[in-house]
Amino acid sequence: MTALTSHAGSHDPMGALLLDAWKHEGAPGRVFEVMERSDGWIGVADSATYFTRYEEWADLDRRLMDRTRGKVLDIGCGAGRHSRHLIEEGYEVLAIDTSPGAVQVANLQKVPALVGSAASIPAPGSSFDTILLMGQNLGLLEGRQHAQSVLAEIHRVARPGAQILASGIDPYINDDPVRQAYRERNRAAGRLPGQMSLRIRYRHMASPYFDYLFCSREELEDILLGTAWHLEQFSTTGSAGYTAVMSAA
Repeated sequence: MTALTSHAGSHDPMGALLLDAWKHEGAPGRVFEVMERSDGWIGVADSATYFTRYEEWADLDRRLMDRTRGKVLDIGCGAGRHSRHLIEEGYEVLAIDTSPGAVQVANLQKVPALVGSAASIPAPGSSFDTILLMGQNLGLLEGRQHAQSVLAEIHRVARPGAQILASGIDPYINDDPVRQAYRERNRAAGRLPGQMSLRIRYRHMASPYFDYLFCSREELEDILLGTAWHLEQFSTTGSAGYTAVMSAA
């Protein structure tokens, strides 16, 4: 294992988590991510998910990734599992993430990665045919207003005829009363019902709260109105998760 010098600071719990998981070779059951919602709800996820190979992904995700073409931008790359697969398939890829530690782990896996965000893409002089928002990263749209600036920024680096390949979650599939109450509070506050305010916790570290959007197909189509993008394909297996293909208008 390559010796690591961590670039994950005290405000980068995701980076620290991924670096620890990398040390354990992504072994399941060793390193866990804690997600805390603004109402106190807690979720826990095994970090091994961030290191899975193509063969381990859901069928829906594999079919979506098989649509990749041309030069690729992977937004919110995490440990780089999607970029790693595409590079192995011969694609030219640039990956970005807001977490310096995540970028370090992606680099360790031979993925060209830079610190950046969906709203500020560090790709001077570059343009892309396929933009990835995988791993439910349609959530990076954050909310109705922020989505407009994100979609405009993605279009800025998109070639004519480019596509966005994204996965997301429909918040209305789950009828849990606690989640229903959270959606109602969002509506009352003028937010989209599935607009989650979350933070990541790991060991002694906690990120600032950030918005992450879960939206339905109808809400996604509404968000895309007036942007340079239109919904070309929407696929679901009947569960809360789905994939979407958006094409440049």
